[in-house]
Amino acid sequence: MIFETVVQLKLATLSAGQLVSTKGYYASGDGGAADYIVAATQAVDGYGDHALAGGTVALLQVEGSADVKKYGATGDGVTDDTAAIQAAISASAGKVVDFLGGTYAIPTALLLSDKCTVRNGTLLFSNTSCFRAIQSYLTSDSLTGNADLGTGTITIATTAAYSVGDVVKISSDRVWSDDGTLQTTSGELVEILEVTSGTSLTLSAALNDIYSTADAAKVELMSDALTGVTVDNMTLIGVDPTGGQNAIVTARIRDVTVTNCTISDSGKSGVFLEEIYGFLVTGNTMTGCASSGYGYGVVSFSASRSGHVSHNTMSHCRTGYTHGGTGGVGHGLVASNNVCIGCFTAGINSKASSDGMVVSGNYVEGLNTTKGLGDGIRIRGRNAVITGNIVTNCYRFSIYLPIYGAVPTTFSNVTITGNSVINARNIACYVDVNDGNTVKGVVVNGNSFNHIDDASASKGSVHIRCSDGSLNNIAVVGNTVSNCSYNCLDVRTSGTGTISNYISTANVLERNATAIAGSRAAVVTIGATNVDTAGNVTT
Repeated sequence: MIFETVVQLKLATLSAGQLVSTKGYYASGDGGAADYIVAATQAVDGYGDHALAGGTVALLQVEGSADVKKYGATGDGVTDDTAAIQAAISASAGKVVDFLGGTYAIPTALLLSDKCTVRNGTLLFSNTSCFRAIQSYLTSDSLTGNADLGTGTITIATTAAYSVGDVVKISSDRVWSDDGTLQTTSGELVEILEVTSGTSLTLSAALNDIYSTADAAKVELMSDALTGVTVDNMTLIGVDPTGGQNAIVTARIRDVTVTNCTISDSGKSGVFLEEIYGFLVTGNTMTGCASSGYGYGVVSFSASRSGHVSHNTMSHCRTGYTHGGTGGVGHGLVASNNVCIGCFTAGINSKASSDGMVVSGNYVEGLNTTKGLGDGIRIRGRNAVITGNIVTNCYRFSIYLPIYGAVPTTFSNVTITGNSVINARNIACYVDVNDGNTVKGVVVNGNSFNHIDDASASKGSVHIRCSDGSLNNIAVVGNTVSNCSYNCLDVRTSGTGTISNYISTANVLERNATAIAGSRAAVVTIGATNVDTAGNVTT
């Protein structure tokens, strides 16, 4: 039996077991045509499933993807389609929800289902977010023994709630970083490899910090009720960007994928990832995420782990991609092959709450105006690798490592290699150590630094400074500097800072007429000990 619309279907008296169809939801041919099976009376949502006049119900039959118009979404861009779309998502755990290329008004956030994919539509959202996938931790157990850096096991009173493959957060009250206004405590996400005994858990990776009972160390269990959410080929437009909206908000889940989306005017952020275990954000275009104090194309927070932000275009945001947060440290984060244009604080940024971040193959173009800070790549986290990027037209620092505030005791293994800095207006590569920090292992190698031809751009090319603390084991090798109007390679101490074990060699350092007339030097070294600066070519 075939009905023209859902209204006609609901007026029918039908028997359980009958198969029926509609030609549309509100009108024949409106895209909402669907098949139903009639069943005995039961609870229905009124969007996909319907109560019939005769006392039975019609249950929507979905094969493959769930089309939102079969749940009553109009797709006219004006009608509030939130409830209909939410019904489709709620019924589609493990399935695909297809928006059929329509435009939908969404004044209330949509809650994603477990292993659900949403795709192929335009959403005009006016709530604080468009899509949300948020959980809380299920359990919290105090550690009964200390867990040292590099260990792979922890002990608790009972492991009854934990299973192999679970994701847990190990954390404590120990301060990881503190810059006077923002304090981050230790914490990281990891999987359980083995439930070794009734009181011991073996982890899938060695711990990256010290977790002691004196610092209230604990383990928290991430729920597996909501995992594997995907947003694909969606256009998400914030209707009120001044209100501080986030297009996609996820927190404390595993496996988040955002691909091939266009996100604009979302205010706070395009994609928000808080303590996510495994995420991929790729092939998206984001613009206009620029609220004061926020404004990120992509932002990951705290103990997020194993995340890849790649092949996105992020323009006119406060920051293209940033990692920050206070509740733990991000590990295994990669930003690669992104295009960041006109981001007025930085193209790619990390607070001290990252460890082992890789920034590679990105194109970062600054504003080259006085608006904002105007940095290109700015990384505070330890063990960072900054390689193969093109950074151009930045008003302030093109590549910047501000090691200030109380960061981890040993800030080590920072590598800056193979980057091309074009039209630097200020310092091209700046490592700044302050506030009593100890830094060991900084390599600046094989980069090309080109400066804008402007006498007012009177800062150097490579500037390494220690004002308070110690900076050891520095290698500046094989770089080229062109058109520099200040000191080309400037390594110095000031205040109570110390620098030792420093080598610079095989660099080609070109000063322009402004630098030469101002008696600026190609190589300047002040206050450092155990220094070798032979073998550079200077003009």
